Amino acid sequence: GVKVDIDALNSMDKILTKKIKELAENIPVENPRSPKQVAKMLLGMGFHLPKTEKGNYKADEPTLQALSDVTDSDEKKKSLDDLMEYRFHHKLKSTFIDGIREVMDKHHYIHPIYFIAKREEYEEKDEEGGTTSGRLSCKRPNFQNIPRDKEALPREISPRRMFIPRYRGTHIIASSDFTQAEVILAGIYHKDSKILSMYDSGGDLHTQIAAEVFGLKPENVSKDQRKAAKTVVFGVLYGQTEFGLSKRLGWTEQKAKEFIRDFFRKFPELKRGIDEAKHFIIRNGYIESYFKRRRHLPGASDDTPYGRELLRSGINAIIQGGAADLCKISMWSLFLELDLFNSFMVAQIHDEVTCEIDKRKKGEFCELVKRLFSNPGLKDYGLEPFPLKIRGEVEMGLNFLELGEKYVF
Repeated sequence: GVKVDIDALNSMDKILTKKIKELAENIPVENPRSPKQVAKMLLGMGFHLPKTEKGNYKADEPTLQALSDVTDSDEKKKSLDDLMEYRFHHKLKSTFIDGIREVMDKHHYIHPIYFIAKREEYEEKDEEGGTTSGRLSCKRPNFQNIPRDKEALPREISPRRMFIPRYRGTHIIASSDFTQAEVILAGIYHKDSKILSMYDSGGDLHTQIAAEVFGLKPENVSKDQRKAAKTVVFGVLYGQTEFGLSKRLGWTEQKAKEFIRDFFRKFPELKRGIDEAKHFIIRNGYIESYFKRRRHLPGASDDTPYGRELLRSGINAIIQGGAADLCKISMWSLFLELDLFNSFMVAQIHDEVTCEIDKRKKGEFCELVKRLFSNPGLKDYGLEPFPLKIRGEVEMGLNFLELGEKYVF
């Protein structure tokens, strides 16, 4: 289980409760979480709202954000922003304060349950929330809901800071992760020599890809250019449409289409590999990841919206399923040796493997992670070894948030 810092939990509870109360005073409805009440308020303010398939007015977060982006009235914008902020803080409290209290035992431990869906592989999720990509799902609580970006929230309301070592005097938290695993797995699976060469050079892969696409030197790539290239890379690998990418980047659909075209001109081997994977799915009704995880996709085609959605899921499964299996193989190898270091595994969050380690042995632990993660024991599973070493890092600190010490391999 994972130890909860009850003082941090109580502090977050007070801060969020106060913030929610303050925001509620500025929202002229009884229940700001009620779509019906909020829709009535927005209509009264003169907004035009889209409707759901059942004919009800939509008042969810994407709708509120879209209205906030286009309104010229500072007063209306503030009302919308207050409403979104209220809902955000309320969800944070219900999920990570009330939710943690509900499952925490009397010794202030939580015991997350990890599982993989076992229903039909062509279904996205089972009734318990499992995924068919091979990624671990989690409940009681769902650790996968914790923001991946450690800087996404102010420290005082970040759920990560409440999770601590059980032996605070002698142990620290260590989070191990791969560097850009999805992209390098795509390069390996689709046999893209340019991506493999960039990764093997040791530089930031997304910066190098952006430099290639924009025709720049890596040191001249801006943050916005790197972000655009990264978004397009993941969009392409996960089968996202030009329309979807345009929405994520705030571009026109035509600009997204041209950027994807330019990207594939620079990486023709990746384009060919993805096209071959699509043809394989259509012919055979399934796809396999590098780790031989098979995803059945009967009905996949390029002719209908449903068929194209299945194709998208298949391209996604190659990469997301591959990254999940790489993580599980490395987790298992690590688990088998942790006892030797007076350390133990406590959680897996977004493909990060989190352990509690004896701080006197942190150097040996980091070397262990480097050995197991950079050269996963694929032969033990009847798989071909990777053509290059996988890079990664170990972040260490006093809780799940404050991981200030970093070991890169």
